Amino acid sequence: MSPQMESSVQIKDKNEYQPKINSIRKVIYAEDKRIREKYSFLEHQNTIGMIIFTSTLLSMILTSYLYISGFLVWYLTIPLMAIFISFLHELEHDLIHDLYFKEMKFIQNIMLAFIWVSKINANPWWRKAMHLKHHKTSGQMDDIEERLIGLGLPLGLKRFLITISPLGSYLVIYSVAQDSKKMNSLPGVDLLRASIVNLPVLLPGNLCLLAILFPEYVSSTFYMIAWNICMLLYFPNTLRQSSLQWVSTGCHYFGDIPRNNVFFQNQVLNHWIFYPFQLFCFNFGATHIIHHYVTRQPFYLRQLVAAGVLDEFKKQGVRFNDLQIYQRAHRYYDSLVENNPPPLSIGA
Repeated sequence: MSPQMESSVQIKDKNEYQPKINSIRKVIYAEDKRIREKYSFLEHQNTIGMIIFTSTLLSMILTSYLYISGFLVWYLTIPLMAIFISFLHELEHDLIHDLYFKEMKFIQNIMLAFIWVSKINANPWWRKAMHLKHHKTSGQMDDIEERLIGLGLPLGLKRFLITISPLGSYLVIYSVAQDSKKMNSLPGVDLLRASIVNLPVLLPGNLCLLAILFPEYVSSTFYMIAWNICMLLYFPNTLRQSSLQWVSTGCHYFGDIPRNNVFFQNQVLNHWIFYPFQLFCFNFGATHIIHHYVTRQPFYLRQLVAAGVLDEFKKQGVRFNDLQIYQRAHRYYDSLVENNPPPLSIGA
């Protein structure tokens, strides 16, 4: 059924979607159990997380050495580093959900510090509150995390700037903060002021970009340092972030979906045209919906169970590859159709 046809349907039974949600979760849990029993080493979650963390950092160090030594050209270095950093992003997300070293916060903090510098992006401790809130308010006006990366915005210059740079979020942070304040969304927290904690990494990274764009204003030594940082971190992160944000906002619906109803929060994006983007965000579009249904899975396990659960999503009527979502500014329904109340909210 097309979004246009769906938008003329009034859903009267608020419990209609709970059996669908329960069925999907049941299949995810069953597949999770099957995979864990098949591969017993998955029990060692902390060890796996640390192996991924250290091997990724070592891979980044080796790639940096090969580039600086002249053995690796820039157009291979940038995508390679982007792929490595995408692993760190997934680890950061899992750490936010306390999936590694829950009882050893100092190890979590060390990992998050390295990840923060590597990503040249938002402070992960600041992001934690925003992300956990995202799960409670996904697709709503107070879904701060997703709105700061462009969710709900129409295609245009502002959306483009937000997509290519984390500094772009400051173009919308005031309006998001005002909405949050009106809704008492983050009691006692000034979102705009609190976002300053992102700048210690964001500003130096962007200073390096300015240095290579305007070399006449910096010394030759600083120029070479800035050039290497841009090639090894800034440009790889631009590629990684742009891919992730384009896919992430394409997965999430916004504005006209019921609260607390996971069925309407996401779609599955696994169309072949997204393959280049998926490469730099760990197949996010095809698997992120699983995380909204079951949050306590590390990212690699989510990938392993995906093949066994996506058919159930399709069977229950979850959308796949609704590519018009960008034209509708991520609305679930056709925004041109008036008098279309969203479905009633149900617990999920």
